[in-house]
Amino acid sequence: MDMKHGYFLLSIDLGLYWSASDQYRLDDFEREYPDCRKLIKQVLKLTSKMDIKATWAVVGLLMAKDREEVLHVAPRHLPRYQRYLKAEFHDHRIPGENEQDSPFTYGLSLVKKIQSEPGQEIGSLTFSHFNSESPDANKETLWADLQTAVFLAQKHELYIKTMSFPDDHYNLDMLNSCLGLGIKCVRGRPREKAVYALQDVLDTKPLALPVSRYLKPYSSFNFVSRRIDSFKIKREMTQAAKEGKIYHLAIRDFEFSNPLKRNLKQLKGLLSHYETLKKQYQWQNASLGEVADLYGPKN
Repeated sequence: MDMKHGYFLLSIDLGLYWSASDQYRLDDFEREYPDCRKLIKQVLKLTSKMDIKATWAVVGLLMAKDREEVLHVAPRHLPRYQRYLKAEFHDHRIPGENEQDSPFTYGLSLVKKIQSEPGQEIGSLTFSHFNSESPDANKETLWADLQTAVFLAQKHELYIKTMSFPDDHYNLDMLNSCLGLGIKCVRGRPREKAVYALQDVLDTKPLALPVSRYLKPYSSFNFVSRRIDSFKIKREMTQAAKEGKIYHLAIRDFEFSNPLKRNLKQLKGLLSHYETLKKQYQWQNASLGEVADLYGPKN
């Protein structure tokens, strides 16, 4: 890979229920997003078939194999808004002992499946979908959360080099914590311009690769606006390919799972457009970690 042709980057949030636990009760989430796990499998099938590399930002809680492991590894220091987690697992208010019993709160088999596919990178979306905007989120609770995410991943032979933060909210303390844990790359918050040059971000530590666009899901009332969004994204991708720059497309798993077929069709159309641009302009595709290995800060 070389810098002159630029890169198409694809990052996908994988949190299942934990990405929305501040918005839904578990039973409500299951009714609203029943195809959430199916989406992950279908997107993985699509990226594998089309030979598209992607970075999957996984909420660490999903990597726990069962309730006992959650209680064993959960940080001692938690922000006040998160302290219910341990109690709910301990008191069995979070149902199910493992992934078979509760497939929306556990997901180790999904993560392992993703890891087994060529070109797919496992990154982190913090251990507990950490809310940095909480008034009592501080250095201590942040460090404990990120350290637990990295430790639990390593326990299952998953080695984290990229970190994403919920809603791309992060600060200097969070970046410094990433460096302290050996994280090479973070998913950066969107910039004013969707298309950017790699040289524009090379001075960031860890290397921050901003999101160009979040791919928004269809609904019963936004068909026209989503078609317009897809047109804009294709136009921006074409610009990035022509100019040898970066375009970073991101997806949030649970939002994108409803309606499943229409959203997958939208994604497939964009990935097909990338294939065309690759042939025409030699535009490259990489995981975030691959870009960081090549151009990120060296220890």
